[in-house]
Amino acid sequence: MYCENCGNKVEENADICLKCGVFLKKNNQKNSSSSPKIGKGIASLVLGIVAIFFCISGFAAFESLEESLMDYEGIQRIGFAVGFIFIQTVCSVPGFCLAIAERMNNKNGFNTAGFWLGIISFICIALQFIFVLIY
Repeated sequence: MYCENCGNKVEENADICLKCGVFLKKNNQKNSSSSPKIGKGIASLVLGIVAIFFCISGFAAFESLEESLMDYEGIQRIGFAVGFIFIQTVCSVPGFCLAIAERMNNKNGFNTAGFWLGIISFICIALQFIFVLIY
């Protein structure tokens, strides 16, 4: 291998040219300008959007469930609440976990959006659960 700066012959595993002191580029190194993988960030964003959609749907459905909730008491009411918000939880938890895992590696917009949508959906889930219990 030869130095690109001065043309001096250097060893294959050398990092610096001993003649001119320039750092040598390795062919097997990844280019630093390559874009980071965003698949998990997009997945967390999509799951967060789905969870928010079901949260909004859940709040809208409570208006029509007023009389039905009066028939449930105690454990039945808790079971109803858990069943009602199950799909939201199934979307929120994996999306939030993906966002957290990816935020440790790289902080792009998809991860941040997925993280905050997860937080918002957890708040909505808690509010819905409390609403079902006290309504």
